[in-house]
Amino acid sequence: MNDVDDQVRDLLREKAHDIPPNLELPRSLSTRVRRRIALNAFAVTIMVIVVAAGAFGALRGFRSQPSETAGTETCTSAHLRAITSMEGAAGSREGTIELTNTSEICALKGTPALTIFDHDQHPIVSGITFVSVAPQWQVAGTPQPPGWPVVTLAQDESASVRIRWSNWCQEDNATPRWQIAIPGSGKVDVEGIDTTNSPPCNGPDLPSTIEVGPFEPNEG
Repeated sequence: MNDVDDQVRDLLREKAHDIPPNLELPRSLSTRVRRRIALNAFAVTIMVIVVAAGAFGALRGFRSQPSETAGTETCTSAHLRAITSMEGAAGSREGTIELTNTSEICALKGTPALTIFDHDQHPIVSGITFVSVAPQWQVAGTPQPPGWPVVTLAQDESASVRIRWSNWCQEDNATPRWQIAIPGSGKVDVEGIDTTNSPPCNGPDLPSTIEVGPFEPNEG
């Protein structure tokens, strides 16, 4: 029986060599293969387009973002003159500190700090609360200024800082001296503070409150 099996296997091998190989795919299978290749190629193309568009958009967004001072030197205290203008408002005084650039082009950014001095020219370190508030353009609902929060000033151009001052209860009613800090570059005395723009005393046991906004272009 084993001999017969061996003879059958040998015969099958010989006949197999006589049959030419058929390398053609069935038409239905060939169509499916071509369709799958086309779909894969289309998907890859779409992916490349999406990735390229995203990269281009990110690059445009990166390029459109201003640098900290858009390549402009930061304003120093030597560049600036500060003058305040305030009006009465329901038990307080509100207005702006205007900073005018007296030198070459420079830039400001951020919310400045104020230092208040008593009549003996000592900094007042208690009884005053400073509060950071929104810029005037935001309060007024107007469009954001170009380049903000960086404010670039050519010579004789001005930036402004929104302020609101309430509850001044000094015994001698003396008007303090103000200084405004320019980030990283000194302080400037604020002109225009006098007895006519000090707010009334609303409560001796309450702190005096000064609201301070960030630098923004001067609209006045």
